[in-house]
Amino acid sequence: MLLSMNTEILPKVRFIGYASYSNPWIHFRRIINEYIIYIIKKGEMYIEEGDREYILKRGDFLILQPNIEHKGFKKSCCDYYYVHFNHPGITVVKDENIDSVNSKILSNRKKSLISELPLRKEPFRPHRQYT
Repeated sequence: MLLSMNTEILPKVRFIGYASYSNPWIHFRRIINEYIIYIIKKGEMYIEEGDREYILKRGDFLILQPNIEHKGFKKSCCDYYYVHFNHPGITVVKDENIDSVNSKILSNRKKSLISELPLRKEPFRPHRQYT
């Protein structure tokens, strides 16, 4: 599922933390009324949101949506960061495929890297410092 976020609105962060499970552990079942980001530092997390299963590994992150049940589906060892937050400007992107979204992101990135500043005719000289 693809999400879009209005970046002109800052999220309201309620809780940030870090969890480290060196013994195999399974995520508990819950429904919560806020977004949660999981960022995996080490190991694997096996988590299900609604009817979708995710296997998260080192470097992966996942945003869980509010009011949808999530739970673990397999025990594992895992170190991860989590952020609980609310944001009024997040919407589900409908009728978009991943290739179309990736193409738009790449196009926007290329546009942002193109400088519209004119080239200098004279070499840059720092301002004179007075003592």
